[in-house]
Amino acid sequence: MELFSKRSKKVARKDKPPALVYNKLPEAFRNQVVMILLATLGEYDPPAHYSMVPASVGTQMWHTIFRTYAEAVGKFVLWPVTNLENVCDQCTNFTRWADATDVLDFLEIAFSLIYQRLSSLDEFDRSRLQIRNMLPADEAIRKLNARFQEHNLGYEFVDGRLIKRDNEFIHAEVVAPAIQLLHDSGFRGASDEFLKAHEHYRHGNYKEAMNEALKAVESTIKSICSQRHWAYLPTANAKALMTLILDKGLIPKSLDSSSGSLLSFMEGVATMRNKNSGHGQGDAPSAVPEHLAAYTLHLAAANIVLLVKAHKESK
Repeated sequence: MELFSKRSKKVARKDKPPALVYNKLPEAFRNQVVMILLATLGEYDPPAHYSMVPASVGTQMWHTIFRTYAEAVGKFVLWPVTNLENVCDQCTNFTRWADATDVLDFLEIAFSLIYQRLSSLDEFDRSRLQIRNMLPADEAIRKLNARFQEHNLGYEFVDGRLIKRDNEFIHAEVVAPAIQLLHDSGFRGASDEFLKAHEHYRHGNYKEAMNEALKAVESTIKSICSQRHWAYLPTANAKALMTLILDKGLIPKSLDSSSGSLLSFMEGVATMRNKNSGHGQGDAPSAVPEHLAAYTLHLAAANIVLLVKAHKESK
C-alpha cells in the first residue's frame, strides 16, 4: 500500500526519480525485509528435545540460510543474541544492524535459497508441508523488489541473483527483458554468464563483468546456431559468430545501410573487452572505470534482446 505521504513526495518532485542509492540501507527497508522473511518462513520453532516430530520447513530454511551464509563468510555467529541457538534471531538482527554490503550478500543467499526451494511448490505441497498460510516465495521476491524500488535502492533480485541497477530506463527496457528472455527461452549458459556479469559489476569487479558480458553474447549466438543447426567452430570469436548470423539472415542486412555498421555496433562489446579486460595488461594493471563496465552490460543486454527476439520471431 502506498501511503499518502509517499504519493505527496512524488508530486512534489514532479515525477523526477531521485538518484539511486547503493551504499546505505535505510532502517525502514531493513525492518521491512525482516518482516518479509518472517512472513515467508515463520518464526523459528525447533522441535523439543527427543521429539519424533521434525522441525517445520520454515525452521529448516532458517538453519539452511544461516549455515550457508555463515560458512561463506567464515563465522560461527552472525549477530550476538540472548539465545545463540536461535538462528532466526541471529539472521534478523544481522539484517537490521550489519554493514550494508554484508546485508546485501546475506539477502542474496537468503532469497536465492527461498527461490530455489520454495518457489516451485504447488498448493498441495504447501499444504502438505504446513506452509499454506505463509507468504509464497514468488510474492516474497516481488515484495523485496518493491521495497528496493520504494527506497530508491539500486538493486533488484532477478532469477535467483541480486543485480545492480544503474539506470532506471535502461534497466526496465533493456536489462530486465534480456534476463527474462534468456531465462524463458532455454539459453541457460548465456543466462548464467549474464547474471555473473551483473554479480561482478555489483561487487566492483569491472573487468570480470565485461568478460562475462561478452561470453553471454557469444553463448546466446551459439545457442541460436545450435537450435537452428547452423555449423560453427567451437572456438569462433564474437566477430565470426556475428558474421555468421548476418550471413544466415537472422538479422536482415537491409537494416544495415552501410553493409557493416550493424556488425560494428554488435562488435562493440568484444572490442571493449579485448582492449580493457580480455588480454594481458603488461607491467601496470589497467583499471576499468565503472561507467565503461555499465555501458558494456547495457550493450550486451541490447544485443541479447535483439538476437533472441529475432530468433523467436523468425521461427
